[in-house]
Amino acid sequence: MPILSWYFTSDYKSLDMLYKKKVTVVIPTYNRKEYLLEAINSVLCQNYVNYEIVIVDDGSDDDTKGAVDSIISDKIIYIYQENRGRSAARNRGIIEAQGEYIAFLDSDDLFLPTKLYCQVEALDKNPNIGLVYSRALVMDDGGHIKKREWKGNASGYIYPDMLFIKESFITTPTVMVRASVFHEVGFFDETMDICEDLDLWRRIARKYPVRHILKPLAKIRERDCELDILGSVEARSVYYEKAFKEDPSLNNNLSIKLYAEMYLFYSLLALSYNDLKLAMSLVNKCIESDLKSKYVNYAKYLVRYFKLELHGYLLLLFRDKKEIKKKRDIKVLIVSHILPPSKSGQAIVLSRLFNNDSYIYVFASIKDYDVLNNDEMVCEKNDSHYYKIFSVKNRSLPNVNLIRFSISVFNFLFQVLFRLFQLFQIIKKEKPDIIISCTGDLCDIPSAFFAAKLTKKLFIPYAFDYYSHQWIGNDRKIASFFEPIVLRNSDKIIVPNEYLKIEYKDRYGVDCEVVHNPAYILELSYPDKNITNKIDEVRIVYTGDIYHAHFDSFCNLLGALEFLDNHKLKLHVYTSQDRKVLNTHGIGGNFIEFHKHLPVNLMCHIQQEADILFLPLAFESPIREVINTSSPGKMGEYLAAGRPILAHLPEGTFVGDYLSTNECGVVVDKNDYKYLAKALKMMVEDTELCQLLGARAYELAKRDFDVNVVRNKVDQILMNLLEV
Repeated sequence: MPILSWYFTSDYKSLDMLYKKKVTVVIPTYNRKEYLLEAINSVLCQNYVNYEIVIVDDGSDDDTKGAVDSIISDKIIYIYQENRGRSAARNRGIIEAQGEYIAFLDSDDLFLPTKLYCQVEALDKNPNIGLVYSRALVMDDGGHIKKREWKGNASGYIYPDMLFIKESFITTPTVMVRASVFHEVGFFDETMDICEDLDLWRRIARKYPVRHILKPLAKIRERDCELDILGSVEARSVYYEKAFKEDPSLNNNLSIKLYAEMYLFYSLLALSYNDLKLAMSLVNKCIESDLKSKYVNYAKYLVRYFKLELHGYLLLLFRDKKEIKKKRDIKVLIVSHILPPSKSGQAIVLSRLFNNDSYIYVFASIKDYDVLNNDEMVCEKNDSHYYKIFSVKNRSLPNVNLIRFSISVFNFLFQVLFRLFQLFQIIKKEKPDIIISCTGDLCDIPSAFFAAKLTKKLFIPYAFDYYSHQWIGNDRKIASFFEPIVLRNSDKIIVPNEYLKIEYKDRYGVDCEVVHNPAYILELSYPDKNITNKIDEVRIVYTGDIYHAHFDSFCNLLGALEFLDNHKLKLHVYTSQDRKVLNTHGIGGNFIEFHKHLPVNLMCHIQQEADILFLPLAFESPIREVINTSSPGKMGEYLAAGRPILAHLPEGTFVGDYLSTNECGVVVDKNDYKYLAKALKMMVEDTELCQLLGARAYELAKRDFDVNVVRNKVDQILMNLLEV
């Protein structure tokens, strides 16, 4: 299936980019003829053209050469050598390479179509970096995508990180390296059977900064097989010994910590294989390697560091008699300007995440939820206690910049102090274990943060949007001052997508937990619909609020519909916004029909009955950073509907990159209605494409947005935080 955004993207800013520095793709192979052809084709389908493929056959006896010869391409170079191992095969490929950049692909893995393009662009723009890598999708033997992904996110001088065990980090098929780097740091160590790639990346990271690309650029094939744990421990020990021998600056305390961490990590793997004897042996080695510290405390540190649920194992191993607080006794205070059951994506997310009996929930908001009428309710009200936080009216602002700013600061501080006092009273009465404060109101985050610190409670900011950049003018200046203070001193940070996680990491050096906005995954109750055969109307559906973050995208869609002048095409909008206000922004006319906003359970069926779901974000916006890192609450619902999605939004957004990378939507990232018209025409005419898009979207919804999956992630975050 093609990457659909190619037809309508602004990737090709300059055709010269497609012919820049030559890339050599090194593919080592040994008796993998059945996978090799697919791997080669994934390179031949790249949207970057200046490359060569060096295939090093490491002594195969399955007619690998015949398989390679069946592909007619002058880009392929085939080399045969006696069997010497994968490191020797890769090294031979590096020696034979003619490219200035070298990428590696194992013969059973795949490149995604934009892999070479994105990484050449990254290396060209950053001449000081030596290596660039990316995230990767994980697939099974049959090529079906699994839930787990390789999600490394470290950039810059990551040398210290290379020594620690991480859940996922740099994996070889995602890597591209400058050829000149190998002359300085050497090649793959052919004496190492395991960790040989990690060893090379470590040597590169010691001398060069490294760049990480957020989106997946490769697919890794992962087979179900039992891990040789003792072999892995031995290989990791060799890796450490080599690292400490090559770098005298690494001190003995670090060595002790690394070995303790390694033994604990592999003891947990042994437990997962039900090998209690091996697990106990490794635990004892961990204790022996780190006699100066209390093992349980160190293990609990690792709970937080690796996000592993170790608590049950610790109870088994150490018979810890300390009574742990039961989940149902844990109380969570949630502070948000909008709460369920209000008409808001944020309120719907909070309802889905915190409407269960796992914990005791208490809500606080500046809105009075005791006087809601039915028209304001679109989701179920949580069976929890709601507190009204009173706010004070701001003073009027004279039209003098300095005075306006001073009064803005005064108003802000007064509001924070006023709310802080009220939150303090709520905390004193309810005695919550954790306080979660959401973005959306300028004062909620700082007032809840200071209340938590004063009362010594655990604090989590939940950044539904980029806190400091969702404001303009003086409010943005104020938020930008407090944002780093809050984030760097919080116990955990929750963000809705990987883009905002990377942004906060790069800007403030903080680690965030990604919690996708959850959706209920309903069983599809109808067969795939055929848009092409519809004779009455093709329903393009949008559900939710419409404001400045959407205006120009809607205008482009209406322009595209007028340009096509197809009476079958009709935009149906389900929103609570005033129709007259929308008309003043150019959103109206014969091709659009407005409907009232419906409760969430009904809206899901409306989305399932759509022929095309429209997902817009504005091109011209005063809060562009928020647009780029935005996660619309409806995104999971759209995917779960199993219908083809048409996204019209700027280049470089999380939404656009997610849809195009995962091949589950048509992305138009040019601010031009004619490109949108071309995409619509293609979707209407290509039945097979729309069926594939809908099926793929539904599978991704189950993987990333299912309410049970997301709720379990939040549950894990809270429990790990309380146990550490």
